[in-house]
Amino acid sequence: MSRVYQTATANAVAWPTPIEQIYQALPASGQTAPRSRRQDVSLADRLFIAALLHTPRDLRPHGIVSWAATVFRTSRQTLYDIRDWVGSAVIGPADTDSLRAELRAVQTPDRVNEAGPNRVARLILSLLFPGGMAYRPIQVGLHEALDTSRSIGFISGLLQRDGQRAGRILAALKWPDNTHELFLSRDEAYFSDRPMMLTVEPHSLAIKSGHVEDRADGQRWAISLVLDLAGLGPVRLQVSEDGASFYPLSLDLARGLLEAEGIDCQITVQKDVWHILDAATSLQAALDRAAQKALGKMLNYEHPTPAGGMLHLSQVRAWDKARQLAEPLMTLADQTRFWVDCLHDALEIVDLRSGEIRDFAINQWLLRHTIQALARLDHPRIAKLVNTLAEQEPELLTFMHWLDEHIGPWRADARDHFQEPELVLLFERAVARAWRLARAVDNGQVRLRPAARRAAAHLQALIGRDPVGRELADRLHGLLAAVVRTSCASETINAILKPLMWAHRHFPTRQAAANWLNLFILWHNMRPFQRGQRAGHSPFELAGVKVYTPDGRQTDDWLEALGYPRAA
Repeated sequence: MSRVYQTATANAVAWPTPIEQIYQALPASGQTAPRSRRQDVSLADRLFIAALLHTPRDLRPHGIVSWAATVFRTSRQTLYDIRDWVGSAVIGPADTDSLRAELRAVQTPDRVNEAGPNRVARLILSLLFPGGMAYRPIQVGLHEALDTSRSIGFISGLLQRDGQRAGRILAALKWPDNTHELFLSRDEAYFSDRPMMLTVEPHSLAIKSGHVEDRADGQRWAISLVLDLAGLGPVRLQVSEDGASFYPLSLDLARGLLEAEGIDCQITVQKDVWHILDAATSLQAALDRAAQKALGKMLNYEHPTPAGGMLHLSQVRAWDKARQLAEPLMTLADQTRFWVDCLHDALEIVDLRSGEIRDFAINQWLLRHTIQALARLDHPRIAKLVNTLAEQEPELLTFMHWLDEHIGPWRADARDHFQEPELVLLFERAVARAWRLARAVDNGQVRLRPAARRAAAHLQALIGRDPVGRELADRLHGLLAAVVRTSCASETINAILKPLMWAHRHFPTRQAAANWLNLFILWHNMRPFQRGQRAGHSPFELAGVKVYTPDGRQTDDWLEALGYPRAA
């Protein structure tokens, strides 16, 4: 009894003669068509499928295509591809556009080269990243670019297979093992109710690792951190993160796991200051709006009435009631604005006016004094901000410890060069102020552009033709730029990742999502930046990570790393 006969019995379907007779006569196995992707669909099966689909539609039994797709465990599009393949090989050029295109692809040598397996795979993966296309738009892109077609099943299978291959490539990578300091920014991006947990190296924007889990918690993040540190040797790790509640537990668990494995690792935490400052700014805006609204109501009662031009007693009482509501709100808004400005100042690296590199003791005193002052203001949203600040206070200024440690050797070299302490201080503040103003302009503060130009010209005048001064200025600029205060690196990756995920409405399984994420990580880490200070370099290049093709050649092309070289 044949294999397909058992399938037909299970489906309880019997087609009229001669379809049923031919179908029952099909062998369970047989010769496979050359270069076939489905080895279990024999040549006899393909001829039978082609005969079914070449039958005129009005003579074809209703539901025969869906039945064939179920019996042969394939998609409807694959059945149509088999029909066109058999038609082009047997009956030659056809009147339909699809068969004519297939015939050209088979008979013309340059079309075979253009739509070869590597070319098709490279185009599919390029339409996925950075194209951000879903499966059906990818089909359209294949038709327009290569005049060929592939089924949804073929595209899905290719991406799943290459996603697993990308995962093996990422797992085998060797990150620099002589690094004594490692910075990681971590965050989650949720899709289909599954968190994609990402750790990013903020200086190169290279994704160190990515995991798809059923949920995000302390245990999973602890394992992720331990895997990130595997094979690096003794290292000091600084993790920049937001205020997620499960992050502290993950650090405690990670320390315990590392100690149990005998790994020497010192972990420090830098709480993200951007979220804190953004919350404070939003609070200030809300209080200003409330105060302005109350003030507007009070002013409405100050206009005299049209009749007689005098205020009625009821209006005076209403005005007094509105004043009693508006004045406390205006006072609260003014006080909050002052202390929010102090909070910004307490988390600053360089003083914007003088160029002074801030001292940890001063910033710590100002931060604590600001928290205490805000706690005396009676408002529920202010109380919520104060609680967050109090919880994160010990880890908001971690970046200053790192800067104090690394700026010492620079100051020693500056003293050796300039000799005079006053000159060293003048030079340091000139460099720091020029850097801070340039960064402010880059972040959108256009009003500071004239001041940034003047600061840059002043620094250039100080350096003159002194090559040592130029080298010292570049070193200090690099130190200030290397300070990590936020988790913006992982937020940046999320901003790239989410629009690409939205093209895929759903991942059926966790493994499918993980394969997709592996492809994204490999693509992102090997793509060169188009603009900015990293322009022309890829994250892997900046991080010192080398990637090789399957035949052992070093490459900077993520598609070659997957085994799809460019056409000669």
